[in-house]
Amino acid sequence: MKSVLTLLLFPFVLPAQVPLPQVSINTSGAEIPNEPKITASLTITENGAAALTTPIGIEIRGSSSQWFPKKSYGFETRDAFGEDVNLSLLGLPKESDWILYAPYTDKSMIRDVMTFDLSRKMGHYASRFRYVELTLNDDYQGIYILEEKIKRDKNRVDVSKLDADDNAGDSLTGGYILKVDKMDGSWGGGWNSIVQVNGFNVPIQYHDPVEDELTDAQKTYIQTWFTGFETMLNSEGFADPVEGYPNYIDLPSFVDFVILNELGKNVDGYRLSSFLYKKRDSKSKKLFAGPMWDFNLAYGNADYYEGYKTSGFQYEWNITYDGFQLPFWWNKLCHEPHFQDLVKTRWTTLRKTILHADTLKNWIYAQHDILKDAAARNYQKWPILGQYVWPNYYIGSTYLEEIGFLNGWLQARIKWLDRYLPGQVLTSVSPGGTPERFEVSEAVPNPFNPECRLSFRVTETGTVTAGLFDLTGRKLRTLWQGTPLPGETVNLRIDGSDLASGLYLIRITAGHHVATRKAVLIR
Repeated sequence: MKSVLTLLLFPFVLPAQVPLPQVSINTSGAEIPNEPKITASLTITENGAAALTTPIGIEIRGSSSQWFPKKSYGFETRDAFGEDVNLSLLGLPKESDWILYAPYTDKSMIRDVMTFDLSRKMGHYASRFRYVELTLNDDYQGIYILEEKIKRDKNRVDVSKLDADDNAGDSLTGGYILKVDKMDGSWGGGWNSIVQVNGFNVPIQYHDPVEDELTDAQKTYIQTWFTGFETMLNSEGFADPVEGYPNYIDLPSFVDFVILNELGKNVDGYRLSSFLYKKRDSKSKKLFAGPMWDFNLAYGNADYYEGYKTSGFQYEWNITYDGFQLPFWWNKLCHEPHFQDLVKTRWTTLRKTILHADTLKNWIYAQHDILKDAAARNYQKWPILGQYVWPNYYIGSTYLEEIGFLNGWLQARIKWLDRYLPGQVLTSVSPGGTPERFEVSEAVPNPFNPECRLSFRVTETGTVTAGLFDLTGRKLRTLWQGTPLPGETVNLRIDGSDLASGLYLIRITAGHHVATRKAVLIR
């Protein structure tokens, strides 16, 4: 067995175990295929009482995970006529598409859901989940994670629905969910990045809608938009605060995407199961990173690509052994000084709350308390404790040892990131030495006709609104509203093509703090 980190175990007063919900699936003896879905019946029992019985369509899901004897499944809830029907399962928001994820190589069984939980606490959508025990055709299968499939939905990835007649104007601009992933499994069509990495093409895939559900105009639009984004990022001026990457990407989501992938030192990070989405321009003109997905080989659980080490940055890893490359954007962004400052600032803030060492440790052991009794049954069904399952680095002989390794690895990882994460914590200081709430540029050009620009940064997290006012104080329009990261540059364009000549006020408000800039329009 390889050398391992010192396990950070400590005594607990364990609460009484609450039984996990039970999920029973009956296929009438039929074998569940990779595809297409077959008809079956699903029953959920919680606290000893039947909570739901419904017809479903079910198939095996996953790529490399299909090698394992414990299979993951994708299923859709149906009505008596075989049509999709939205249902709430175990209190999760209504939908028809669901996943029963089978933790197998991750013997802690919580690496994926820990990432989901952290991402939601950071303010982003990530799959909600419930721990369950599955019985398939009267054969006990162990602990599964009932979780939401990544798709467009008001309760999931909240982007606009694209219809066949959305081929022009604002409706053409979103929403699109894309991903970087293997081309097997749930391949939905796509195109290649304009920049090869190590001689390999990086595929940009349609996820929702898939290629067959998109019109030619929609495919042309999103490919053209994405090519423009990549062309900008591959140019010398990619870091320009107005025309460069801050104008194309949603910085909070990209920053947090980097933090979570680096926290887990995810060997698949950035290059596989990595999602992106674009809303309609009327909601946001920028590309968003996420939702987070597939961290079962993260947090020290891989014996290759140095995933077991608590040192090093995953965005710098040069993959030369397979064709699944990191898109060039991540390395370029993560070496850009201002983006580094944003990541460092966000990391420093999160380390005081959800990424505090004690907070992480307590969450991990709380999951152990929830799962420990069911874990004993799971590992009777699948006796793999103390055995190597690809690609385990650490092999614990008990469930508690697996949990202890995860905690110990994570504690060492955050200490390394505290020390070596590049960048500076962003603050704005007035001449008197007291922190300022705003850092606001002047409007340029000024006077202007018909357009001027202005940028601002804030030093604290909170909702910010930027508005355009006339001299009487009448608000003419909202220029921007959101929750920027501390130190993030927000760029505003003020279009005066429909305004009369005169003096206008650009007012930026956050709580009780207000900053105002003047701009003169001359026809």
